[in-house]
Amino acid sequence: MRRWRGLSGIIFINRNGLRWRDAPKEYGPHKTLYNRWKRWSDKGIFAR
Repeated sequence: MRRWRGLSGIIFINRNGLRWRDAPKEYGPHKTLYNRWKRWSDKGIFAR
C-alpha cells in the first residue's frame, strides 16, 4: 500500500510542478518520495 501512496505522491508532485519538500504529508516523507523517484527513474520506469 505504501508503494501506491508513494507513486501517487510522485505523480502529484510532477503534475503540479511542486518541489519535493512541498509534497503533502499524506504521501509520506519527501525524502522517501524523492529517493523512490530517483531509483525508479534510473531504472527507466518513467521513460515508458
